[in-house]
Amino acid sequence: SDVTLFECQYDSKRSYLGLSMKGHHGHQTEAAGSAPRTAQRACTDMMGVPVKVEKVSKLRPGFHEIIMKETNSARRVACTVSDKGSIEDWVEMN
Repeated sequence: SDVTLFECQYDSKRSYLGLSMKGHHGHQTEAAGSAPRTAQRACTDMMGVPVKVEKVSKLRPGFHEIIMKETNSARRVACTVSDKGSIEDWVEMN
């Protein structure tokens, strides 16, 4: 019932480039940005447990904010990360 549409990007050599969130239930107005795989992986790996990426927002050039929720709890985190995977800020939202 909680559908999230997304699009994976690959280069011509089939290497994964990133993920674009397209919003819940197909509503483009809720579309989130995309972040390079290195940035996403840095944030999700830091959580250490399965997570759902709720929103990806582009900040200044080269940086994104990724908001995640643990799959099996109410814990939510906002991770500010460079496109190269350096975590710049980590905010527990609960």
